[in-house]
Amino acid sequence: GGIYKQNAVAFMDSFSIHPYVSPWAPETGYACPGAPAPLACFDTAHKLTFGLAERIAKERGLPKPPGIWITEQGWPVGGTITLAGQAQAVARAYLSVAARPDTFARYFLYDFVSDGTDPGEKEHNFGILNHDLSPRPAYVATAVAARAVEGRSLLRRLPHPDAAVHAHLFGPEREPILAIWATEVGRQGKLADPRLGKVGSAMAKAVCVELHTTAKVIQVTDWQ
Repeated sequence: GGIYKQNAVAFMDSFSIHPYVSPWAPETGYACPGAPAPLACFDTAHKLTFGLAERIAKERGLPKPPGIWITEQGWPVGGTITLAGQAQAVARAYLSVAARPDTFARYFLYDFVSDGTDPGEKEHNFGILNHDLSPRPAYVATAVAARAVEGRSLLRRLPHPDAAVHAHLFGPEREPILAIWATEVGRQGKLADPRLGKVGSAMAKAVCVELHTTAKVIQVTDWQ
């Protein structure tokens, strides 16, 4: 509110958010009753920031809204989040942002190195490196995700009958990369919202994905 009252929007290039959702999954975030959007997640960033990017574009006379910067987001290991769960959440968050170039400009992960060694202290467990600089699975997952889409632009987000399936196709068309995964889905009654799932809480379930391609060779890579 203060930003608008002081007309500060006219002097802004963009803005940053810290969309922490831990221990929830990065794609669905968490339920926020009474807010401008039912879920706090990547797809509702504009609504939950009251269209600040659009206001900046209007005040500055820009052809389109500036990309939002995510300058902090992370999942601390501990409680319900395992090392593998952190790795998958980090990789999926990175790819989810890359698949929304019209909304986001930059993504900064918190944290690179864990602040300490106390397993009960959250600040000591956000890192994709341990305090002694040894890599966690999240370090490998970050590298795999980053290298997969480096220098590539989004071609399209692909729909799937199962809402838990996320599929994003990155170019070029002649040699594309398909980033695809299934998110955790909560059981009705156990979670506040059946669309939500805590990181690593996925139920054992097979998901069928049909690909139509003329390629003679297909390379499959997992997050490891």
